[in-house]
Amino acid sequence: MDVDATAPRDDLVYATSGGIWGALSNRHAGFGQPKLLSAYFSAAHGWDVKTVQEGLRFGHFIKRGLFAKDLLMASARGILVARNFLDSFGVPQLWSDYAASPAALATLQVRDLNGDGFDNVVVRDLALGQVLVLTTRTGGLGGIALNAPQAWMTFAGQTNSTGWSDPNHGATIGVARFGKKMMLTAGSTTGVIYSTASAGAFNAGWRHLCNTCYTTLTDWRPERQAAAIAWADLDGSGSEWVIFTRNTGLEIAPGITP
Repeated sequence: MDVDATAPRDDLVYATSGGIWGALSNRHAGFGQPKLLSAYFSAAHGWDVKTVQEGLRFGHFIKRGLFAKDLLMASARGILVARNFLDSFGVPQLWSDYAASPAALATLQVRDLNGDGFDNVVVRDLALGQVLVLTTRTGGLGGIALNAPQAWMTFAGQTNSTGWSDPNHGATIGVARFGKKMMLTAGSTTGVIYSTASAGAFNAGWRHLCNTCYTTLTDWRPERQAAAIAWADLDGSGSEWVIFTRNTGLEIAPGITP
């Protein structure tokens, strides 16, 4: 996470009972002394560390993508956003009254799905049987709130378990870029699956990232959750690669533009 807008140098950010702390990159080969970035999300204000760790995300909400990322906190209290002042985060403001359950927090993603420079919130809601998207509402000076949740995919009533609906695989759900397209991704018992985002929805169907790369791997374990799947642009092409764990170590595969 780049707190002070010195990309591509990321900083170390972590939550404690005393709030959210950060150690800024010294731009050479290490980090500076930890400093308090936000005292609001602390035990003194009624926040427990586990809730903060599960609901903490960063994204471009108040200013467009070229600026430093703001802080977003999702919980049963709603979704709060705090402005990034480069050396600290401001007072959080309630941007949405959507109350995310603990199971939903494991699926929480922050990405720009519509290309307007502002990030959106993506979350799977098992109670509703839907994947919800909250887009950023903008005013004259930038983002001011999140719009009401919209269902971009509905899987309620499906009798067969999929990567989207399986409650055991929530932390494998992600959003990745393949070329110029954004994809909803997940780990399933048959491998990594994806669905294209288009015209305010994720396609109801899905495809495998590779039809043969994963289905024959006997030690594929999507239930390893967050450690099993990560996405990153490893070659600077703009397309993200999947990184996953096996008994033999880490393996990678490129995202392929459909």
